[in-house]
Amino acid sequence: MSTLFVSAKEDGNTFKVLSAVSLALGSDFVTAADPIFPQLKKYDTIVLGSGVYANRVHRNLLSWLDILCAEDFKEGSKVYLFMTWIGRGSSNKATFNSLASYLAEKNIDLQPSWMECYGNMKKLIWPSHPNEQDILKVIDWAKGL
Repeated sequence: MSTLFVSAKEDGNTFKVLSAVSLALGSDFVTAADPIFPQLKKYDTIVLGSGVYANRVHRNLLSWLDILCAEDFKEGSKVYLFMTWIGRGSSNKATFNSLASYLAEKNIDLQPSWMECYGNMKKLIWPSHPNEQDILKVIDWAKGL
């Protein structure tokens, strides 16, 4: 099974976690800013990664997704969401629902099994996250996809 991890940005909490997870699993990893767009048809699993920004994924990831349609994906492939967030209310659920609705308009199904971990915010909120335990938790989740 081939997996692609996509980070919304080239730095930050999500990048830190997904780059470590993809390395540990021997999977491909790109950022939404990469100039070379991956051939999505070769992946069975695609994990979209973003921080939570006012109940939405990062604008870079949305821009990356804007040019896609269901036909760009391998038949039967699955799309998942990984989020880093500061734990505010139910913003994780709102972000998942927002992205699921956006992708549904493109006939792309977002799988209901998402993963999240805390991310630090300017070293003031969750300053020691994401940490090694967070990364190991995400690796375990990704192995089960």
